[in-house]
Amino acid sequence: SNLLFESERDAVRSDRLLIEALAGGLPAADELVVARAAAWRERGRLDRARSLLDVAVAGRPANIALRLFRGRTRIEQGDCRGAAADFAEAVRRDEARAGSWAALATAHLCLGEKAAARRAFERAVTLAPDREELRRALASLPSVDESNPRR
Repeated sequence: SNLLFESERDAVRSDRLLIEALAGGLPAADELVVARAAAWRERGRLDRARSLLDVAVAGRPANIALRLFRGRTRIEQGDCRGAAADFAEAVRRDEARAGSWAALATAHLCLGEKAAARRAFERAVTLAPDREELRRALASLPSVDESNPRR
């Protein structure tokens, strides 16, 4: 699979072989799929990255890393609602993962849902108070009262 990909000879077959390895239980195949999708992204082929991730998530719906990377790809494609669904599923499967909460917050921002984004960033900061980038992101958002003024 990697030889075909790196030589840019048969992308469809290369990705299909990688998915077969994932389905066959190859250790760390999910990491290989994410790396391949990242390579597609770097080559400007978000469509190929997304196709690969869609098939991988369909085969391994519980895999958080695949969901998170597909969500990032969806945001880059402007599919904020799809990204939110992937990130929400990642949160549901592991509520103690700060990165999943931060990703969900980003999707909420993409959708214009500032109050929901703030709540998700608050949860991320609670889980990982040492992560400065999360605290900065939270501080940049208006408080819930400011985003929903009472009349």
